[in-house]
Amino acid sequence: MLDLFDAAGDLSAAIEALHAATALYTAEPVVDVLLDRIGWPDADGSLVDPNAGDGMFMVRALSRLDLAPDDFDEV
Repeated sequence: MLDLFDAAGDLSAAIEALHAATALYTAEPVVDVLLDRIGWPDADGSLVDPNAGDGMFMVRALSRLDLAPDDFDEV
């Protein structure tokens, strides 16, 4: 009989090993320099981060905004 928990564990371990071997993230100081170069947030107000990765671009971009807790709308 197939044990799905063992199979899932093996798959999860393989994914984690692949991620650890190949994941590259942009360091926080580099993200800050890149955001400075595009003039964020004083540019046109648009920012696209198609990769997400560890979310550093989003975290650093949002940290530059003066947002109130009710500034976000749930979609």
